Amino acid sequence: MAGEAWTELVEAVAPDGGPTGEQLLAGLARLGLTPEQRATLAAAGDRRTDVGGVLLARLAREARDTAGPSLRGSAGVGATERSIRRAELLRALTGARLAVALEDASEDDLGPLPAVAAGDLVRHVLEQAEAASGDERAALAAAAVRLAPMLDPARLPVDRLVRIASTAADLVEPVAVVLATAPTDRLVRGLTEAVRAGADPAAVADLLELVARVREPREHLTSAPPPDDLEGAPPTAGAEPPPPPPPAPGMSPPPLPLSPPAPSAPPAPPAPAPGTGDDEPVVTRSGHAGEGRPAHPRLDIASDTGRTDVVVVERPFTVTVGLAPRPSPGLVRTGPMRVGGPVDVVLVYDPASLVPEGATRHTLTVTADEPYPTVDVTFTAQWLEQAPATRRIGVHYLAEGQLVGVAWRSFVAVDDEGAVEDAVVPRPRDAELLDLSPLLGVAAPDLVLGVVASERGSGTWVWTAYAGGGDLPVPDAPNAATIGEETTAFALDTRRGIQFSTDRYSDYLDLAGRAHRIGEAVPPGIAATIRALVTEPGRTTAPTVLLLTEELIVPWEIAHLDLETPWGGTSPFLGAHVAISRWLLTDRVPRPVPRAEVTVEHGAVVTADYTGVTGVSVLEAATAEADRVAGLFTPAASRVAPDLAAVVALLRGTPPADVLHVALHGMFDATGNQEGIVLVKRQDGAAPTKLFLTPVQVENGRLDRGPFVFLNACQVGANKEVLGSYGGFAATLLKIGAGAVLAPLWNVDDDVAASVADEVYAHALTAADPLPVAEVVRRIRARYTEEAVTAGTPGVTATLVAFQLLAHPRLRLTRAGTG
Repeated sequence: MAGEAWTELVEAVAPDGGPTGEQLLAGLARLGLTPEQRATLAAAGDRRTDVGGVLLARLAREARDTAGPSLRGSAGVGATERSIRRAELLRALTGARLAVALEDASEDDLGPLPAVAAGDLVRHVLEQAEAASGDERAALAAAAVRLAPMLDPARLPVDRLVRIASTAADLVEPVAVVLATAPTDRLVRGLTEAVRAGADPAAVADLLELVARVREPREHLTSAPPPDDLEGAPPTAGAEPPPPPPPAPGMSPPPLPLSPPAPSAPPAPPAPAPGTGDDEPVVTRSGHAGEGRPAHPRLDIASDTGRTDVVVVERPFTVTVGLAPRPSPGLVRTGPMRVGGPVDVVLVYDPASLVPEGATRHTLTVTADEPYPTVDVTFTAQWLEQAPATRRIGVHYLAEGQLVGVAWRSFVAVDDEGAVEDAVVPRPRDAELLDLSPLLGVAAPDLVLGVVASERGSGTWVWTAYAGGGDLPVPDAPNAATIGEETTAFALDTRRGIQFSTDRYSDYLDLAGRAHRIGEAVPPGIAATIRALVTEPGRTTAPTVLLLTEELIVPWEIAHLDLETPWGGTSPFLGAHVAISRWLLTDRVPRPVPRAEVTVEHGAVVTADYTGVTGVSVLEAATAEADRVAGLFTPAASRVAPDLAAVVALLRGTPPADVLHVALHGMFDATGNQEGIVLVKRQDGAAPTKLFLTPVQVENGRLDRGPFVFLNACQVGANKEVLGSYGGFAATLLKIGAGAVLAPLWNVDDDVAASVADEVYAHALTAADPLPVAEVVRRIRARYTEEAVTAGTPGVTATLVAFQLLAHPRLRLTRAGTG
């Protein structure tokens, strides 16, 4: 609350009033108050007779008016991850090298940085200035001043910057200019933390006054600051500001060249559309300008244990869910949402672990009077025979049916009250999940399915469903189901069944049987939603479905759900009836960003001649396939040698590629000993040998262009969990920046895989009206039917349903210059 922040600062800096209190009040008054802040402070100081209460009441009366910080616009798809990588490179530099690198930094490069990363970068630059001297210090200080207005200031490390200013008089001015960009609440809290950490209160008051003076021209004031004695009438609109006060000992006023150029005035808020008002705004995707205000997910737990992270089984506890003005500690979440009206909150939990009382889906309405609404829901933790160390409860936020936010909180459930005090809870951590913005708006999927791990062990998942629009019925509560056997073993058996088979019909029966088992593991409520989607009245094309998932092992794309559609025919496989793809629900950094479009200008192709290599067969069709793919580009796609150094360079952006096509052998090994794509090592006078490029080695790459990667290699689409993160070749490519990956889950036939590649590029890249990649893959899967297999139709093998797409389900490959 604003009242708490101001009160804490007053009590920390000027507990006894006096000159420091008057100076603090002058600085705070110059910062200005929004109407909400003024009302909060007036209430905080009401009926208080102590020094702090008097100062707060005066501040509420005498501070100038301000509209607060203007809202930042949205970054383009993929821009956030590119900015994160650029900032990581900058933070690795020091001294003069950093100053030089920052000379060409632009808002396009760094403006999309998340607030935490932005604050870390500014801090690094000023810390380097603190450690430098002479011209180098001046260059770094000037770089920080130029950099700060480009970045999101919501998480500036104010207390650390105050300490930097206290160590060197010549850094006070640039620190003040940087702090002038911070939101007032953040600034006030940070100043308080600095004083509590030992900063001189008088120096903090001086710094605050400098910050206020720097900020005034930036905000294009329409009212003057209050008089120096703060006892007169409120400031008069349009009046000239008084001259700046004399500098305090050891501090000098900021010279004009250090002040950043004043930006244009923030635009006036748009007039509401006819028929709308405070109770009828909208919720849009994260970071978008528009109606409403930024809000963060809130998910708090309260129990009678005296701890907010421990509950007792079979004893009710309360979950408060809704919106908050700032990130909640210990919450794993997506970024801020732009909120201004009705928003649905859907609690996500394992029904076998937690039992709610009443509804777990509620509609909250944001209004001017209640900007951060919440609702309380009562849960009871159930006793589990093999209880996990921690349990989770989540919330998904929907606006107009679209998923706009996700959050999770972990806690511990103990068997009895006597175990509460000794309960060990893993250290909570703030973490951000994926950027949801590419999944919203005009490119939104028809259906988003969330699949997260259950608390009952491997083989059980909790599902949720969200419709992209229309009247599609979706379950109000989470659904859970079990596949009936250990997940990794199921996936391995599926791959091995294809790998060692010699009969096409046997392959089909094996996959169709497994499809039945997978379909039985899809909860009935989710299956009913999918059936309703494909049979919507008037639908003439296959719908798009996104699996937003923590689960990367089971091939849900081949689930049997008793579907028969005009576009999927009699195929038993889900992926023949819907254009389905998946994306990682992960809080690991960098976070992959799904792209609705990849603009294609350059291509790169990797293939190999395995002649003479022990243990692998020659891929004759793959060599011809690579030649054809290279010819799709003008100039022709770059040919990359299948040696380790060349392929790693490719994964680092050399040569540049928007489509990266790999036609090689691949292998997934559950033991991790031989895993990845198979390269060839050739030395003069020696027989060629095979060499694996592993997922761990791929971590060294950086695909800044966000390319579409086609891994036409056996098994490299398979994924596993490694050290708490996502492993596997395809998933690691997403982590280093790939915009999409298409890869097979099991062994593929060389010639059929080559024809699949030809078909994907013909329909998704070179066609006059290209199709989304997921739709092309769906059409290929639809050809794999029992009738076609038994008829011996050429090219109809299990390869047709082997490919898994990790991408936005509406992803399009757009030729550069064609829009």
